[in-house]
Amino acid sequence: MVLNETSDVTMTVESVVETEIIVRINYFADDPAIFGEDYVLEVKKGQKWYSLPAKDDIMFTSIGYGLEKGYNLPWSTDFEILYGKLSHGHYRIIKSIRIEPLQGDSKVYFISAEFSI
Repeated sequence: MVLNETSDVTMTVESVVETEIIVRINYFADDPAIFGEDYVLEVKKGQKWYSLPAKDDIMFTSIGYGLEKGYNLPWSTDFEILYGKLSHGHYRIIKSIRIEPLQGDSKVYFISAEFSI
């Protein structure tokens, strides 16, 4: 996965407790946006990031969270359901955000936030 982060959306890790991560998504663009429950975890080894293998037969709830300029939303997930127990290391969570301008095509961005266990 290639990150294409934008200054219109930021994501920061608020806490990691046991197997739950809570991030805060801050939205600054004028156009509305949407994101869902899906995410990817990567682990850093040396200077490179590697995607963690997800468990088989896992599906995400099809839900869309709307974002408007100035929104500052918490979002959480229990990553053990999808990835099992994580060993000590440096990780990042990646989420997709789709910005939907009133005119023109929508654009998907992949944003990330790093954390350690």
